[in-house]
Amino acid sequence: MTFLPYNQDVDATVKEIMIKIRVAMNGVTSELMSDRGVKYKTNFGVAFPDLQKIAQQYSPNELVATYLWHKSVRETKILAILLYPAQALTLEKSITWISDCDTVELIEYLCAHLVVFTPFVPTLITQLARISEEKQIIAAYTLAAHYCKRNKPELTEEFSPLLSFSSIHITAKLAQSMLYFLLYAYQKNEFKENIINEMQNLKKNQSENHLAMWLYTEFEALSQD
Repeated sequence: MTFLPYNQDVDATVKEIMIKIRVAMNGVTSELMSDRGVKYKTNFGVAFPDLQKIAQQYSPNELVATYLWHKSVRETKILAILLYPAQALTLEKSITWISDCDTVELIEYLCAHLVVFTPFVPTLITQLARISEEKQIIAAYTLAAHYCKRNKPELTEEFSPLLSFSSIHITAKLAQSMLYFLLYAYQKNEFKENIINEMQNLKKNQSENHLAMWLYTEFEALSQD
């Protein structure tokens, strides 16, 4: 457990934000998310656009965001992502926050709305991809996809761990996060042959895994467009 020093102004701001979250709560959405397996200790079911509106009422603040992150509430964690100043985020804190994420939803928001704006994305992708845990692998592919959408980069050696995927056990959460990045990398001529070979090996090695076959089929269809 992380203990944060008491700060009267920060405490007042967090309490004010909690009131706004409760006003915007949606019990139906919360129940639907739970039924679909999206589990949080506390979930008020507030829609992301409504959380963005709350965030827009405050200036980015590292301390407020840190306090919000350490509450076991879906909405405060998303607001922490929206309020944390990207220029203050470190590589180490990015790894820690990704490890803290209990759902793919949080990983998606963290990658798309905060980490992608940092200068160390390629390095972080390499470190995440080398951790043999599903959460970190999902984060690596999710971050890579958002980074490619935003920057249209040339793919340097930091991305190479993501191009060896045939031995990774494909799950529903992982398949979705892999698809965009692999399609982007396929457009780069120097990676086409490697990706084709990996896809063939994936088909061979995981033929009884319907999610791996979904990834293979979707990639085959979309890469021909």
